[in-house]
Amino acid sequence: MNTPLDSLPVAVVLWVVVYAADYYLTLYGRQLWLKNAQSFFKLGGSYELNPYYQKDVDANNRVSQRFIFMLSFGVIWMLCVYLFTQYLEIRQVFPAAVGFLVLPEMVVLSTHVQNVRLFKLAAVPDAVQGEIGYARWVSLDGTAWKFGYWALVFLCFGLLTSGWFFVCGVLSCFSIFFRYRRSGMRMRLQPKPIPNPSQ
Repeated sequence: MNTPLDSLPVAVVLWVVVYAADYYLTLYGRQLWLKNAQSFFKLGGSYELNPYYQKDVDANNRVSQRFIFMLSFGVIWMLCVYLFTQYLEIRQVFPAAVGFLVLPEMVVLSTHVQNVRLFKLAAVPDAVQGEIGYARWVSLDGTAWKFGYWALVFLCFGLLTSGWFFVCGVLSCFSIFFRYRRSGMRMRLQPKPIPNPSQ
């Protein structure tokens, strides 16, 4: 039985919408953090965790060549997979390619929505009190586990529905989980600079 995700135009539109929302909600969240919450939440570095986008996000670049490249890459990748699966007559595999790209973005979007709401509330007097700072590796580790939890949720949906859409989404989320876990552990184990008593 065909689903909307079997359609290339639907998949492309979905990808463009969620990926654009990810990038521009990142910029919006950072602006709210700088305006309302920077004094309460110390992030230990760039607001953006992905090194690929840190320069653009830190500069508040609304038009980013990196973003356009990755957006276009996703569209071209979907087109190639679609043509390949049509040629081999394994059309049910195409939704898996869509899930590989789209489902991790859903995890990211949920974080953006949470951050935007929190940083908006930080503007309300006495809504947030005190100050908390995160070591960079803590943010990386927390993000890793968020993808790990969602991978398990997508796995349950995949088992219940036998849907290919969730199969590669699970693999993609677990891949991101391990990548951020490794980055966090490397950062955590880096030697700390020894303070100079003369300074």
